Amino acid sequence: MAFIVGSEREPIYLKQSHLFGRLDNAVDTYLIDAAVSRIHFLLEYHAPNWYLVDYSRNGTWLNDERIKKGEQVLLTQGDKISLGDKHAIHFDFTDNSAPVDLICRRDSNESPIVKSLKLQADNHLPNTQNCQLRIKRNDEDWVLEHEHSKRILHDGDWLTIDKESWQMVLTNIPDCTLELDGNAPTLEELTLHIHASLDEETVSGRIVSHTSEVELPARSHHYLLLLLARQSIIDSKENVDSTECGWVYMEALIDMLDAPETLINIQIHRARKQLESALECVFDGKDLIERRTGQVRLGFNRLVIHKGNEIESI
Repeated sequence: MAFIVGSEREPIYLKQSHLFGRLDNAVDTYLIDAAVSRIHFLLEYHAPNWYLVDYSRNGTWLNDERIKKGEQVLLTQGDKISLGDKHAIHFDFTDNSAPVDLICRRDSNESPIVKSLKLQADNHLPNTQNCQLRIKRNDEDWVLEHEHSKRILHDGDWLTIDKESWQMVLTNIPDCTLELDGNAPTLEELTLHIHASLDEETVSGRIVSHTSEVELPARSHHYLLLLLARQSIIDSKENVDSTECGWVYMEALIDMLDAPETLINIQIHRARKQLESALECVFDGKDLIERRTGQVRLGFNRLVIHKGNEIESI
């Protein structure tokens, strides 16, 4: 179970992609220090290794050596990560094993994680003496037992325990790869469906080919895909030339998402990785979400946006 230990000596259990910084509506672990950037560094797992990426203004040090901003650096167990004035903030990379399924105390998808618990085979929450709900492992699924009812839990699901909000953070998500056969479709033949709730707080996706389809479980970066899809559809309906269709300026995305460019770049990176994985790495993420100087667009030509139970645009 991968974790790092900070100056308070409490373990911080790591999600598969874990952000640290001072922007509390974007990071997973909130750091309070004026020398810490809003998005400071990222720890990310790509089997079988963990990597560190620095996004900060004031720098991140690995074993007392400052790392290059934006460069992916391999981590090994026992490494020391330092940041802030005179390296006042430091972490020990104590366990470099693969991430595990967690239940995390946080207020929303955008708020930092207050506390994380590793899910055991059988969990009585908040504790055995005061069991309000039970989460059990059943073959490949996590099952919630509560007040004589049962249901399967999914990555991103929310639970209320002792009037506090907790979120399921799962590492192994089933049915997340499109089945591509010898007659695999071209990118032009794939359709990306984006499903948004009425308040647009939850956005998920689905990729459909001529032989199968794959679900893309809700992620915070899917709202970015929703915005890009809307622009592509608008331009297509206005008969904008295909070479210019769907491009959105980064400045516009910063305004629409009310987020810094660094965070948007991380969301693009995460979205590319998710789409690549779903498509068995047959397509390059740079083709799925395209970039040129100061602009971004989706590489999918066929798009459908669902809002609530209705089709918003196609």
